[in-house]
Amino acid sequence: MKINIHIREFLLLVCIMLMVSTVRAQSPSYKMSIVNDVLISPNVYEFDWYVQQTGTTPFELASVQMGLGFDTSILNGGTPTATLISGTTALSNPSQIPTSIGIGTSTNTVGGITYRYINVAPTLPPGAGNGSIISSTGNCQAPGTRIIRVRITNSVPFASGTSCNHIFSTAVSAGIENTAIFAYVGGQNTYVGTPQNFNYNTPGTCTDNVNLNPISATAPTYNMMIANDTVISPNVYEFDWYVQQTGTTPFELASVQMGLGFDISILNGGSATATLISGTSALSNPSQIPTSIAIGSSTNTVGGITYRYINVAPTLPPGSGNGSIISSTGNCQAPGTRIIRVRITNSVPFASGTSCNHIFSTAVSAGIENTAIFAYVGGQNTYVGTPQNFNYNTPGTCTDNVVFNTVSCIAATLTGVVTDETCLNSSNGTINLTAVGGSPSP
Repeated sequence: MKINIHIREFLLLVCIMLMVSTVRAQSPSYKMSIVNDVLISPNVYEFDWYVQQTGTTPFELASVQMGLGFDTSILNGGTPTATLISGTTALSNPSQIPTSIGIGTSTNTVGGITYRYINVAPTLPPGAGNGSIISSTGNCQAPGTRIIRVRITNSVPFASGTSCNHIFSTAVSAGIENTAIFAYVGGQNTYVGTPQNFNYNTPGTCTDNVNLNPISATAPTYNMMIANDTVISPNVYEFDWYVQQTGTTPFELASVQMGLGFDISILNGGSATATLISGTSALSNPSQIPTSIAIGSSTNTVGGITYRYINVAPTLPPGSGNGSIISSTGNCQAPGTRIIRVRITNSVPFASGTSCNHIFSTAVSAGIENTAIFAYVGGQNTYVGTPQNFNYNTPGTCTDNVVFNTVSCIAATLTGVVTDETCLNSSNGTINLTAVGGSPSP
């Protein structure tokens, strides 16, 4: 019948419109990573959870959730708790910042490893046009947009020599949250496909998979310092970044990163940029030479001084036996092994009479890289404890803490005029002295 023909034509038109709509609205792609995993103390461990847009399609986040497995052998019979660290997210919409985290009691065996899961619940989608935009740029320090930083606290020290061996879940089950991410695609809240998740054993992963509480091998000790700091011109300043092995245990470098504070009073209202000077590193493995540096916009007040931070990102660990060896010898000109030389360029001359008053950061936060160093200990990539960092005010430091653009003084000359040529022993004459030249003016 004619009516049926029209119905078929209508349905065909609807199908075509749906197909066109699907073609026009492409789903974004992404990768999900755990990075900056650090042992804070024998029973406290932290890591960052990141998502990065891949491909060219913009990624507007609707919601994200995570089930992250950890090897139960780390627990050493203890009870773990998980915390979301406030103020560490980079999501632009505060309503999307995760607020709920827990650790499931169920276990799952993958690749011969028994896992429990850290479960982060999603937040409510905010509606198309209101979602945070996921970044497509980054490096191993910050691969994309940081969802949040997570802290795991165990009731006893973590088992020595173990690692979390993190993996993302791929399905929901009792005590295990499904790892999933949703984006706004063509205005619709859409699941964006199979998770592209970087597990601990993914080739090229930025996850350090740190060794917890190693005792089978002695961890090396070290000093970190800034040396040879020099004002090159009124708006250009350079310094060397050094690490020196202390003690007798050899130091094979796995990776190193830095957040170096400088007193913002030096800027004189200008805008500063940082550069890594090529050819200045003494690291024997070229793959470990830093390649990424930036100056964060966030400020932090320490000892009454307001700081911004020069952030140098780590490189990928090269594997045990391939790390650069950190020197134990040196002096204030060359205290150990030079990681690299750094140049700071200001858009205007630095403020006269000011100094950088450099300090190293002690924790990661928005715009501030955590200063941390990892070594191969017993073949394992290991965080080697509280940084021994020489700040500008450390006794015996090699940091000159140079003063910028000091006002130099040029000595004045004196001229004399005798106004009474008959000046004798018994009479009073007059001598006038006049200062000529000099800077500042006499």
